[in-house]
Amino acid sequence: MIFDFSREHNYIFYVPRVKKPKKPYTDKEETIIFIESDRQDLWLEYFEKEDTDVSLLFETMLLTGVRPEEACGLKWCAIDEIANELIINNAYKDFPIYNDECKIIGHKREDGRLKTPESYRRLPLNPRLKRRLLEHKEKQKKLFKYHGMNWNENSYMFLNQYRKPYIAENLSDAMKSFIVKHQLEPMIPYGLRHSFATFCSEQGMDEIVLMRLMGHSNFDTTQKYYICVSSKRKKQAIQEVYKLD
Repeated sequence: MIFDFSREHNYIFYVPRVKKPKKPYTDKEETIIFIESDRQDLWLEYFEKEDTDVSLLFETMLLTGVRPEEACGLKWCAIDEIANELIINNAYKDFPIYNDECKIIGHKREDGRLKTPESYRRLPLNPRLKRRLLEHKEKQKKLFKYHGMNWNENSYMFLNQYRKPYIAENLSDAMKSFIVKHQLEPMIPYGLRHSFATFCSEQGMDEIVLMRLMGHSNFDTTQKYYICVSSKRKKQAIQEVYKLD
């Protein structure tokens, strides 16, 4: 709460890195939820079939690896059509409001800084995603005009039923509803980011490139928390070791 309060009042610009205590040893394999690479096309098809703001937000996360709050904060000015890049420089967040006794008395939702300096980055736009976003842009313009609202390049890309930006905390319920409707495997919004990192790693992407795409300051973070050893990779490794067909 102290860090949040200090950043909100511009006493600090970034939350300091705190050395966390080591986790107790366990012989259980740490489970990170992600979509296997051979399942990602199916998920993308369902996202596009759904064709809603939140499904396109999820598709954007899966094809770029952006954090949930970064996806929520995307505005149309973030698309550089000439360079075919997506500019990540904003996050939309829910900020608690504290009284003098440091008790939460309310909330406000607004743009905020990204997690770290390395989080400010440019991502190459997947052609499939670029086409989807530009189609969505035209639909949103018509929707704004229909409701007598002013649209501009600083409008948010993804809006909820109240025509307000999503916040990361509300994406979980939307993901659960989507999974139930299409009978898909369990998933969480942040798992889309894990899925992107794992897929890129499986395709042989250079470590430093993947690190920059993820917005990390070192590859250890990318490797430890985001790259999962998929079933496909395990099977391929066993086949190579035992010379199996």
